[in-house]
Amino acid sequence: MHGVSISSIKRASIDIPVLAKIVVDAGDMLQITGLKQEVNEAAKHLGYVDRPSNQTDMVFVGLGILLSGLFGALAIHIGGVPISLSTSGGALIFGLIFGWLRSKHPTFGGIPEPAI
Repeated sequence: MHGVSISSIKRASIDIPVLAKIVVDAGDMLQITGLKQEVNEAAKHLGYVDRPSNQTDMVFVGLGILLSGLFGALAIHIGGVPISLSTSGGALIFGLIFGWLRSKHPTFGGIPEPAI
């Protein structure tokens, strides 16, 4: 990867010094500089390009709202008394599930940092 250099490394939003023998872990964010074609070629080998965006993936958010509402509406009747998580519990459960999915597949479900 000639013509590409690493500007910074972030691990869990903490800056890691760029040293010769640094070990890059899965989930680390590298900021690389170079010509666009060379950066895109390097990204194929390193992971994917995460360009800053202020757009929210509304399909991801809408699907989360729909599924959490449906899951929260389910009720189990024990002795004639309905027991359910309610929509709040459904939102909590699907928030955890969608957060886990986003951590495993970070290319979908983007929400801008200020909105988080």
